[in-house]
Amino acid sequence: MRRITLGVIFVTVLMVGAVLVVSRSDAAPPSKWKAVILPSANLSGDPARYQSALGGEVYDDAESNVDVYATIGSMGGGPYWTVFRARVYFPEKIYIDGVVPTSIQLDETPGLVYDGYPPDGTTQMFDFLNGLHPYDQSYTIGISFCGPYVSSRAEAEWESKPVGWTVQGRAVIEIQHDSIGGDCYACPVTNYHDILLQSHDAWLVKETATTYAVTVNTNFNNPDYAIGPAPWMGSGKDYILNRYCRCDPRISKKGTYYVKTYYFPELGSAPMAFQLKYVKY
Repeated sequence: MRRITLGVIFVTVLMVGAVLVVSRSDAAPPSKWKAVILPSANLSGDPARYQSALGGEVYDDAESNVDVYATIGSMGGGPYWTVFRARVYFPEKIYIDGVVPTSIQLDETPGLVYDGYPPDGTTQMFDFLNGLHPYDQSYTIGISFCGPYVSSRAEAEWESKPVGWTVQGRAVIEIQHDSIGGDCYACPVTNYHDILLQSHDAWLVKETATTYAVTVNTNFNNPDYAIGPAPWMGSGKDYILNRYCRCDPRISKKGTYYVKTYYFPELGSAPMAFQLKYVKY
């Protein structure tokens, strides 16, 4: 795949996607949840987890290396949004396969690192994306559905909605290295980049009183959420992003100090389709 270069710099301290600021302590219900990965083109779970009664590979919040929940996200009292989220920790695995890029765009600013993925730091973003995740104990993978921003908690609350309730929102997949929240000097510039995927071609359907199905069928280029001028970042956009952090020097009257800076050197798009269910029990 030929890469297209763009003269755009991506230096920012913003975190990607509002989903990252959601906490389980934000009105998380006491119920337990299961995430069920259903048969689909590009996403599958560990075959040993298959349960015929649920029709897919099951990841249970009761497990020590699995976190599944539903909650209501908020930004200091509003807006609000519905959140369903599953996160898997090493050594458990989720498999992504067959995601072939239709476009790759690079920030051509000198000094940026593009292919900083395991195992050797020269792996390209889509080559790393297609594989087992988390890669090792320093990574996690999260899959989320976030509903549209609304003005009240009642609008974002899902349990009182009737069976058949359907809402379009955004799906977020985070393949995230633990340095992203760690110390400035821990940033692995050359061999442990993140991949962030976000699409607004995602729908949530309440199938039963306790089952919520998410369907995603996207090219990560929905024209209503297209990437515009710099920066590529923003929770309102569709993207497949390469991200890494670096400890950058700053000069003050007291001398040199270092700031953790996030870089987004590469943007891609590709067809991807998957389905999963969140089941309360």
